[in-house]
Amino acid sequence: MYTLKILALALVIGALSALAASSASANYTIVPSAGEKAGGNLIGSQANAPNQLKLETDVGAVRCSTVKLEGELPNNTEATLTVRPFFSTCFLAGVKATVSSPSCRFRFETPVTPTEAEPSLHAGVRILCSLGTSILIHDSVGLNCSISIGQQGPLNKVSFVNNAGGTVTATFEVTGITYTDNGSCPSTEEKEETSVTGTYTGPVTFSGFSSSGTAAKELMVT
Repeated sequence: MYTLKILALALVIGALSALAASSASANYTIVPSAGEKAGGNLIGSQANAPNQLKLETDVGAVRCSTVKLEGELPNNTEATLTVRPFFSTCFLAGVKATVSSPSCRFRFETPVTPTEAEPSLHAGVRILCSLGTSILIHDSVGLNCSISIGQQGPLNKVSFVNNAGGTVTATFEVTGITYTDNGSCPSTEEKEETSVTGTYTGPVTFSGFSSSGTAAKELMVT
């Protein structure tokens, strides 16, 4: 009987340990240059892989040659990270388009450390927009075709890899994005429709900068 109790206790402890491990979290960390104040800025881009980021919709794919994500870490370590997206030289279903997001941000939630079930360091992401605003994708060739993406989330997921040299690669693997097309796009019916099947995929590499603008010693998710 005593042996059975010990075995049962061991199983309970093992289960609790596994649960704790599965829910372990990480942080977004920047190491400023020597003599700089705490915190700093970061810029993410796909400069070395243009057009790799892709929004997939029923209307067609949206790709931009230039995507920049700008954010700030008020302290050296933060549990979440909010970045402002900028897009230029874009195409919607193969035709020129603009992507505007003046009042919207991406917020990366608290990172979750790798587990056996999910081997990547990853986080959910929210799209945050001011009331009544959205990310707007509109063709530039006179079709009057547009797609809007409003506030939503958390969506799953963004994965992180810490690189040599103090940069971080964030790979978007986001599914279940809600978007609305205005019914004027060639591949859709002539009525406004909302879908929850959008995906956003591709890599962005972030570099960190001290508050003065000099390169930070290191940026990492850990």
